[in-house]
Amino acid sequence: MAKGSRGHLWTIEIDAARAKECRENIQEAGLGKIITSIEGDAFKVIPTLEGQFDMVFLDAWKKDYKRFFDMFFPMVRPGGVIVAHNTIRSAQDMKDYLDAVNNHPELDTVTLSTTLKDGFTISYRKKKE
Repeated sequence: MAKGSRGHLWTIEIDAARAKECRENIQEAGLGKIITSIEGDAFKVIPTLEGQFDMVFLDAWKKDYKRFFDMFFPMVRPGGVIVAHNTIRSAQDMKDYLDAVNNHPELDTVTLSTTLKDGFTISYRKKKE
């Protein structure tokens, strides 16, 4: 994603070991100027972020997807995309999130099945007319 991006990519990881591994991988790939890895609790980090986002990739505690959505959605610019992982396999744990994105008047949403049946739900924030 970072190599194909024209902007900057942020990643938030609460687990210290995973965050360290992420930073090491970013440096090894030579992508330190376009990726910022933030170690911390996303519920605390998201409110401190500024600006708008073209894309959000959501892969966290499944029962918290809706809480995360409520926090970051105002920052997703019209024309932006939200990609949520494991939305078929864990659909029961994120029913509130799936109901929200499937019924939101500003979103066009589709769920795609994968070979492993994990599933991705992709939501496009409509541009204002």
